[in-house]
Amino acid sequence: MEKLTLKPQANEIIVNHGTTDGVIDMFSYSPDDAAARGFGSLFVVGHRDTDSSNVGYVVSLISALARREYYANPNIPPREAFSRTLRKANEVVDEFFRNGEVKLSVGIVAIAGSTIMVSKLDKFKILLARENQVIDILSNVLLFSKEHTEKRRFSSIIHGSVQPGDRILAFVPTRTIISRERNLKTWFLKLPQDEFAARVAHIGTEHASFAAAMLHIDMAQTSEPALMPSPQPPELMQSEPMPVPTLAWKPRQWGGPLDTPAPQTINASASLSTPLIAGEESHQPIVMDAEVPRIIPSEFSLGTRRTLLSRWFGRIHFVRLDGRGKAITLALIALLTIGGALLAKSFLFVSPQQQKEKEALSDIRRDLNLARSKVAQNNRIEARQLLARALSALLDMKLTDGGAKDLQASITLVMDSVDNAQPSAPTLITSPQPDALSITLAAWSSASHAIWVGGMAEEGGAWVAPLRDGSVGTHVVFGSAKPDLLIGWRDSVLSVDFANRTITRTVGDTVKSYTIPTQDVLQDAAEFSDSLYVLTDKSIIKISDLDTDKPATKQWLADTTELAIGAVRIWVDGSVWTMSRDGSLTTYYKGKKTAQVAVPLSPAGTWRLVGSSDGLLAVANGDTRRIYLINPQDGSLVRTLKIDSQLPFTYLSAGPDGSVLLITKESKVWQVK
Repeated sequence: MEKLTLKPQANEIIVNHGTTDGVIDMFSYSPDDAAARGFGSLFVVGHRDTDSSNVGYVVSLISALARREYYANPNIPPREAFSRTLRKANEVVDEFFRNGEVKLSVGIVAIAGSTIMVSKLDKFKILLARENQVIDILSNVLLFSKEHTEKRRFSSIIHGSVQPGDRILAFVPTRTIISRERNLKTWFLKLPQDEFAARVAHIGTEHASFAAAMLHIDMAQTSEPALMPSPQPPELMQSEPMPVPTLAWKPRQWGGPLDTPAPQTINASASLSTPLIAGEESHQPIVMDAEVPRIIPSEFSLGTRRTLLSRWFGRIHFVRLDGRGKAITLALIALLTIGGALLAKSFLFVSPQQQKEKEALSDIRRDLNLARSKVAQNNRIEARQLLARALSALLDMKLTDGGAKDLQASITLVMDSVDNAQPSAPTLITSPQPDALSITLAAWSSASHAIWVGGMAEEGGAWVAPLRDGSVGTHVVFGSAKPDLLIGWRDSVLSVDFANRTITRTVGDTVKSYTIPTQDVLQDAAEFSDSLYVLTDKSIIKISDLDTDKPATKQWLADTTELAIGAVRIWVDGSVWTMSRDGSLTTYYKGKKTAQVAVPLSPAGTWRLVGSSDGLLAVANGDTRRIYLINPQDGSLVRTLKIDSQLPFTYLSAGPDGSVLLITKESKVWQVK
């Protein structure tokens, strides 16, 4: 013999498991054991924000616990098993929230035959496609509204009946899903299961930030061999049905009367002394644990949910007004209209600048949260990159409110944790300068033991001058193009203009310019042993005899050696070192590549690669105000210096005795040893 039964045909749709929008998880269980088969299928969909990755396993833990508890006892009804499951899940969730802030959303769904049971923690959506309409099930139940559901517990259960041909879509409404929810609902209603999944997957291929964990279920009527009766719950083995007390309250139902009576349920949170509804026979109430989530019966109505406005309109009684009454009424309406407009202007409408700042702050917070996630994953390279970008963007906004300061403090705190930073106080080596001389560049000459500074003068033209006892000496103006780099060379200073591919040498008041014969894009330059090594996007160029009228230029890399991919910084101390944007450090000797190691940094913003003491290399980052000392042999981070400064550094270069020269926006030059 065969019997007809409803069986969920589930398709798990997972796109981009982890993005800046958070990390998603999904689990499905359908038991093979005949005794547990009457409990149907169990599904768990979860989402955790990126800043909660230190508890990344919480969703899988809840899922494993739910599977164990739900199928543990075949001698109780599925509804009771579901309630017990949520009680155990709450114990786990409570523990996580007790130990720290967790941003977590989880939905649990059980389908046993024609009965569906749903509960959620924080944000969760479940859509039902029936009769060419899409029903948002949880939004049509009052006790699942934002005002009634808890963010830290499974507080309510909804149960109802599903029919053959019903389709169900369950998901956590993340930011990237909400922005496309209208299209998703249309596809869900019109497309078959496989085609819907293909559409969702296609979004993920076009938009890397899109992440989704969706459960698409088709309720199909299937036939299967009739099985021997499985053990029944004790209450179902009574010769007569055991009366069950009904609720002393009725949940609000939307869309008019139900087609069928709501299932009788137990209000687990009500007092045991709650009287039964009048007309019912008096029986001893069934005792259940008060912590079991309350059960909400519901038949999924196709009606429209009443709004707050409609409920208030239902209380209005219209009366006939005389002339005076009409005048008063019109005056009140006018006042309310004007007041409403002013409030709307104040609270709903923002200026383009305010909107821009709001979006920027949102991006900064997202980078911070993602950085926390990377830290938990021990991915310190990307964590540092995200934190540097977030801090730089925040400082560029020049916000002074408390919220911005708190956000900056949060970024700095995470940085300190990542870097194990040691505080280091810089030494100011300049006095206040004339307004006409804005210092933006600095360099140290090891040959002459002199510090040079430079920038752009207000009257126009680039300038350079020696720095003596904290004061700027006689400056020399030598052109209109803004130099990108200063390099001390013998008794002179070299100014490098990347855009025009020129080198300007200044000796006293004598200025000579030299054009580098290349079409490559210049990236950086460093001096060693009276030669200048220029890093381009394709090669390394060595320039000698800069004190003559005909400097010698040649390709330094051997013919068989290729430049490291993404190399943007160079340092020379006998060997040549380049550092790439991805944090890789490459060593060259006599034109040939000898080693390449990964450094736990991914520099961004204003930064330099300079030599340090003890055979170390220093990566100085002006945006984060940190100096990272690395071992060039293996790329390991030896220590991190946290510069005690309230302002970011706009320029960095090598200084005397393995120190670093730093410049802040107010034209002050500092030295860090």
